[in-house]
Amino acid sequence: MKLLLAQPNELYFIWQVELLLYNLEVHDWPSHDIIILFSFNPSVGIEKYVKKLIDKFPKHNEDGKIIERGNHVELTNIRGAYYKLVENQLELGI
Repeated sequence: MKLLLAQPNELYFIWQVELLLYNLEVHDWPSHDIIILFSFNPSVGIEKYVKKLIDKFPKHNEDGKIIERGNHVELTNIRGAYYKLVENQLELGI
């Protein structure tokens, strides 16, 4: 089962993600089944705390890469990773 978590790029939410990742790691949740999306303002960039979180849980990231940028419409039109994620969630009835 995949776990999908979408959070804004704000400190208040980042600590919640950190706690969740810690608990999932303690309970041996498969890292390939964890998907975390952070929304952020491109003109401001990614919050430094997100970068620290990526470093703290290296087995839970794809080298901390931003694989796509855009809003929902733009990302679904290019039919990349975000599109696949949404499509899979819809197929599961989530």
